[in-house]
Amino acid sequence: MKSLVFPIESVPASRPRVTRWGVYFGKNYTRFKKQAKEIIPRVLKESGVTEPLTQPLEVHFVFEVSKPRTSKLDFPRGDVDNYVKAIQDSLNGHLYDDDKQIIKLTAEKTWSKEDKGCIKMKYKTHNS
Repeated sequence: MKSLVFPIESVPASRPRVTRWGVYFGKNYTRFKKQAKEIIPRVLKESGVTEPLTQPLEVHFVFEVSKPRTSKLDFPRGDVDNYVKAIQDSLNGHLYDDDKQIIKLTAEKTWSKEDKGCIKMKYKTHNS
């Protein structure tokens, strides 16, 4: 499996908010999408990925989230599937053409042992 590390704080994808003036997302998710847009191409270029993959993929994500000073929780807030959704959508058109290519997915969320959070990803392609 190939490994990638995205030095970006994980956030769960938020639901779109609809008003009569348009659609918007929460501020943390909007900030994540903006940072991901800058970081993902750089990480992929450094790892040698120049074109989006077209094969089916097997993927494993580890979301390392910075622990707040006051949290008594054993693990980060937010559904793990929402953490996955945020990064999967950001990788569309970069690592793979579309996230529908993912045929096997595992994910976990944990507190970061460092001061900053990150997203660790392992993937491998399946020849069809």
